[in-house]
Amino acid sequence: MEPTSRLPDAQIDMGPDVPVGTIVAYFGSVESDAEKADLEAKGWLSCDGDTCARDAWPDLFAAIGTAFGNRSDDDFCLPDLRGVFLRGQDADAGRDPDAAVRIGSGPGGAGAAGDAIGSLQTYATALPRDNGFKVSDRLAFGRNTTHGGGGDSGVRIRYHGNVTDVAVTGGDTESRPVNITAHHLIKAKPNTSVRTGETREGGAASGKQYPVGQIPVGAVISAPFLPAFDDNVLSNAWRICNGATYVARQGATFFELFRVIGTGSGGARELDSDATKEFDVPDLAGMYLRGVPGERAGVEFDPDRDTRLSPRPDREIKGNSGNTAASYETWATGLPRSSSFVIPLKSFPFNASPNYDAGSATAARYRTGSSFSLAGGDAETRPASLAVNWHIRFQPTGGQTPGAELPVGVILATATDIELENWKTCDGADLDVREYASLFAVLGTRFGGDGDTTFKLPDMRGRFLRGAGRRGEEASPLDRGDPPAVEAFDEQMGLYQDHGAASPKTPFTIYLPGYPDTSKDNVASWPSGSDVLKITGDKTIAAQGGDAETRPINVSVRFIIKTRS
Repeated sequence: MEPTSRLPDAQIDMGPDVPVGTIVAYFGSVESDAEKADLEAKGWLSCDGDTCARDAWPDLFAAIGTAFGNRSDDDFCLPDLRGVFLRGQDADAGRDPDAAVRIGSGPGGAGAAGDAIGSLQTYATALPRDNGFKVSDRLAFGRNTTHGGGGDSGVRIRYHGNVTDVAVTGGDTESRPVNITAHHLIKAKPNTSVRTGETREGGAASGKQYPVGQIPVGAVISAPFLPAFDDNVLSNAWRICNGATYVARQGATFFELFRVIGTGSGGARELDSDATKEFDVPDLAGMYLRGVPGERAGVEFDPDRDTRLSPRPDREIKGNSGNTAASYETWATGLPRSSSFVIPLKSFPFNASPNYDAGSATAARYRTGSSFSLAGGDAETRPASLAVNWHIRFQPTGGQTPGAELPVGVILATATDIELENWKTCDGADLDVREYASLFAVLGTRFGGDGDTTFKLPDMRGRFLRGAGRRGEEASPLDRGDPPAVEAFDEQMGLYQDHGAASPKTPFTIYLPGYPDTSKDNVASWPSGSDVLKITGDKTIAAQGGDAETRPINVSVRFIIKTRS
């Protein structure tokens, strides 16, 4: 992050509460001026790349500086997270092989570049880890020579004498994991006592009273453990994002959440009425979160945004689809960006000739050109990730001490690199069991350590967050890729997954001119002893090349974990 001039009265560290610069996913709407004013009054701004005056937002500027770009010496840009995923800053961990060439995410490429918070990285596709891409057919030839004698009148099939890399084509429009969209908000003001909020332009919001700085209703947080709601502070303000159904009636416990997220994640109507009877919270089991693409969307920012699906096809109200929050998108696999996939073919007859007529023996005939699909691939396309439980805020907590509703062990994304009192970077560091007894009670040795004197923090450097599988619930009709096993839900919290690449929905293919007809297994040898080209049977040839990893388009952030209450 580029150094900033921190103003004397700027505040970032909020102790046990979320620091200024924290980023949360939000399932409410941020489309209208009134909705934005309401959020601004609560101290949160939409991560839409907008420009802010430094003197108007001194705390946020002190937290993030110009990591996301600026247009003048008097302003700075908010993160623009539309259409992208969040990835932990690599910080020399070595999990992001292209960290050094990350680019600025701000206007015109401004902002931090390289291995830094705020930098942008487009998608990439590596070879599968378990079942590589390959093509199977009669693609290799024995006795790689042509007939050298005789007075035939036919035209020979000629072979290419060297190994030739045939380019792979096709694939999907990008590489990405299964995902649900959400808006992203950034905390822009420090905590204050309840007061009337003001808009970014300085006008009155609506006369309402807000606890400024508190995570808003409809936003989600993550935890690498399964909470016990009978004795956990999460139960006062949060519910797990498992697609559960709640009553949408005024006065009901979850009505405030319904007012914010509506039926974007599914629901049901009253009998003989258009009124909403029930609404569903987002079902994020197995899911990654992606920013709603918005107007910025283009080929690099969710090219399939308009064909996104409703998240609950099994419900009466199926939820949002298209370019909206809470819509669903399955995984996809695009061609590599750097070193493209190729199929190496040896002695293949690229030079097209009609056929080779050797008396009573008919040599292999060529086709005018044929395309062949690649098979193989992993079970899904995904980046390197950590399994967590997503939780959505369903009500404010009134006069509680700031941060009291956030248990030790929750993980948040932040755009600041400032050291914090009650939060630590998720970098896999060793902590003392006695000094951090509360955190050890939650994490144990799930991430390592001897359990007697030390335990390890989760390591989110270069990784993404993914919703974990579920336990004892009916499977969703939507494809959820390959999340951690649901049979051992408790034990799976905190497990890492490496990247993988699946066969795309639009197949990878290769095109071969002069391809021999597969109806001829062999061709005869001439009496002179010279060997003619010979097809020896079906062959399987593995693809080569690809990028250094498989990942979606992403912006770098710092993941932090709460260490003390």
